[in-house]
Amino acid sequence: MAYELKNLSPSDFEDLVRDLLQAERGVYVESFTTGRDRGIDLRYSSIRGQSTIVQCKHFIASGWSKLRSNLVKELEKVKQLSPNHYILVTSVGLTPQNKDDIVSVMSPYIVSTADIFGNDDIQNLLLRHGRVAQNHFKLWLASTDVLERLISNATFVRTDAIRSQLIRQVKLFVSNDSFRRALDILSSQHVCIIAGLPGIGKTMLARMLMLHHIEQGYEALSVSSDIDEANQLYREETHQFFYYDDFLGTSFHEGLQKNEDSRLLEFMSLISRVPNKRLVLTTREYILRHAYGRYEQLSHFLRESLKCVIDLKDYTKLIRGRILYNHIYFSDLKPEQKLVLCRDQRYLAVIGHANFSPRLIEYAIDKVTQDDIDPLKIPVFFGSILDNPQRLWEHAFNNQLTADAQAILLALVFFPENAVLQDVGSLARSISLSRSGRDIPPATLYNELKTIDGTFVSLDGSNPAWPRVRFHNPAIRDYLLHHVDGHPSELTNIVDHSPFFEPLVNICHAATSANLQGSDRAHHTYLNLLPWLVENARPFRDALQRALNAESCVWNQRYLPHLQLVLERTTPTTESRLFDIVDISTTLKDDTMRNWVQTKIKDVSAKWSSKQGDRENAAKLLSITPLNEGVIATVKGWLLEDLSEADDFDAAICLLEYSPNLSDPDFIASLEDRYYQYVASTNDYILYDADDTFLIRRAIEDVDTLSHRLGLEPDWDKYKIDERIAALTEEEDDFELSKALDAHKSSPPQTGPLAITEDRQVELLFDSLLRDEEG
Repeated sequence: MAYELKNLSPSDFEDLVRDLLQAERGVYVESFTTGRDRGIDLRYSSIRGQSTIVQCKHFIASGWSKLRSNLVKELEKVKQLSPNHYILVTSVGLTPQNKDDIVSVMSPYIVSTADIFGNDDIQNLLLRHGRVAQNHFKLWLASTDVLERLISNATFVRTDAIRSQLIRQVKLFVSNDSFRRALDILSSQHVCIIAGLPGIGKTMLARMLMLHHIEQGYEALSVSSDIDEANQLYREETHQFFYYDDFLGTSFHEGLQKNEDSRLLEFMSLISRVPNKRLVLTTREYILRHAYGRYEQLSHFLRESLKCVIDLKDYTKLIRGRILYNHIYFSDLKPEQKLVLCRDQRYLAVIGHANFSPRLIEYAIDKVTQDDIDPLKIPVFFGSILDNPQRLWEHAFNNQLTADAQAILLALVFFPENAVLQDVGSLARSISLSRSGRDIPPATLYNELKTIDGTFVSLDGSNPAWPRVRFHNPAIRDYLLHHVDGHPSELTNIVDHSPFFEPLVNICHAATSANLQGSDRAHHTYLNLLPWLVENARPFRDALQRALNAESCVWNQRYLPHLQLVLERTTPTTESRLFDIVDISTTLKDDTMRNWVQTKIKDVSAKWSSKQGDRENAAKLLSITPLNEGVIATVKGWLLEDLSEADDFDAAICLLEYSPNLSDPDFIASLEDRYYQYVASTNDYILYDADDTFLIRRAIEDVDTLSHRLGLEPDWDKYKIDERIAALTEEEDDFELSKALDAHKSSPPQTGPLAITEDRQVELLFDSLLRDEEG
């Protein structure tokens, strides 16, 4: 394996050299970065009264000539120190002639080329001491072998841009407690949910975990919109790592698709039982809390033991310092721009800020680079971004984007995640006509998207016929929601021209987001949307009526043999959309809208007479408007058919919840009879057919949930069920699980030998960066 030393910062390189020398020479090496005046990086004592100084020169980017000139300057400092022994370790590749030249320059302190370690020597030591290489994960997360395995995987990396992005992320990543917590959860549970605030580093952590498992021989598989994608790609004998980013959506108005909570639960339970599989899901913490109440079955599985929350407390002062240090070191900032952040300890204001997040640091540095901000203005710029992160996007949106690009982003804001480009483009063109009186030709549309790809949006061209587009990160959608909330004319453009139904419903969801609690409410409440909808009830009503029968802008994807990706539009039912409008009319207190819905219900009820349509939403709509008694009787009989699974009862329970006046004693008695039949069937399945304790507990949970919803007590043999679970538990073999735990058990982080304070470590970190930039 070829290890990439260029992915290491000078600080990382010094830590690596320390650990390699300790392993190779069996001595205790003292970290001793003393600052700018003495030139000692590391030292150790091998003989009482004698000392060895180790100098680390991470000049891999600048090469031999700069290394040699630097050593000439360094010689005077070495003479003052007068060490008994001097070792030079550099990331530069050295020839035998180069080493001889170094001995000549550094005589008499280097007496042999054996005390000089170049890139090839370090590679050799890493092969000899594999444990050291494993502990320094940045070496192999972006190694040639790992990246080759990654880019050959068509289901994850489809473009060179993503590959480049991953290499950059490896360089910037700073391991913290959350990395090892997540590894431990994956080792023991196989499923890990990474949650946290926006911009805290959830996606970064998930991708580092993915690369870690690729190095272990796993195949990486990305899920973009529905857990069915994972089911299609599942191969029993293959070690597989499934990655589902923002699995609950990126905003309050998104969520799982119909019955996906049940399908997701089944897949999570499967992965939890299989030793050669891993599943990582990410979500915002407040969306996860909301899901506990929204998805009753799933909430039982989303337990604390699966959750790895990235919290600001994970970012200690030193971790924050390393994050900022890495972003500065690996950036394209000019030397004078880097220096201004290091001098006079200005970095302390950044790493100590309450709004510190890796995303803000990365974007702020990128903006300084792109806009070539005057070095003297950089501290104020960083302060303004951290004080009010919204300004970051506001400035870019208002001053750096064309009108066409703005129209595209405004069109995208209420679309579902991973929208198809053609759908977004149809609304963007209409918005552009309203805003500026000009159309956006298709070629211009695509060119504008390419311009903002990687900053504001992410394009996925894996299916060339239907390229998909999403926001590059959720914070951009958050900003645009606030922008629309403060600019009613933008909302008018979207409502008047949306050819799709779903964005209109999402506007109403955004308007009623005030039910969020605590600090989340301040960031995700839009105070002007609801008053605007009330004042503009008529055009909004007209838009809903116009889009009622429009095709959906929600797409699902599935894989054909040989991993060929196919996208398909979903086909929502008229009943489901009518119920959405009923809900909206209630929110807006719009009787005209409700009366229109009643008329449409009468039209659609004609097919209910022959038991066709969406019976769950039919049950919800049944009491909205007076219907023929024969239709009502037919629907009630329809609701009681084919109740073999817990989910099958949903439609009948909807009648109890939404139309209690239609729930006569005969209907209730029939429903209860089918409930007891279901319980008896589940009882027999557990006692005679089930051979897995997890599936048994899942079946019990289904019965308990259904019993709670119906207010009934299950009549089954609880004593025999407990015996069955106990017997199966004894039979289950834990060998494979133990083997998986051993294979993935992470070694404890190494601690530095010097008990210096965290403040001092941060100071030394930036002092070394300052020294490097000043030459």
